Amino acid sequence: MENGGFFLPPIMKLRSNLQWRREGDAPGYLFDPRSGNVHGLNDTAAFLLTRIEAGDGRAALIEAVVAEFDIFPLSARTDVDAFLNILQDHGLVDL
Repeated sequence: MENGGFFLPPIMKLRSNLQWRREGDAPGYLFDPRSGNVHGLNDTAAFLLTRIEAGDGRAALIEAVVAEFDIFPLSARTDVDAFLNILQDHGLVDL
């Protein structure tokens, strides 16, 4: 699907060398050893990463966000697409 000039594949996989850490109830952070960058996560990002690791595609992610956060599907689609674009922009996924 095209979104904001970017192609979003139906399913994305996180790069295998990424390190995701959580401490207690905090959503944690994602460390990219290739670039040395640390990406802080909010609750929604941590939820989406968990679902991506489970193999959920874009459509399933949108449905999960609607159910988990009780928001409208259009808002969920916008949020999920923005998050997937960020992952893609930072090279954190294998396409």
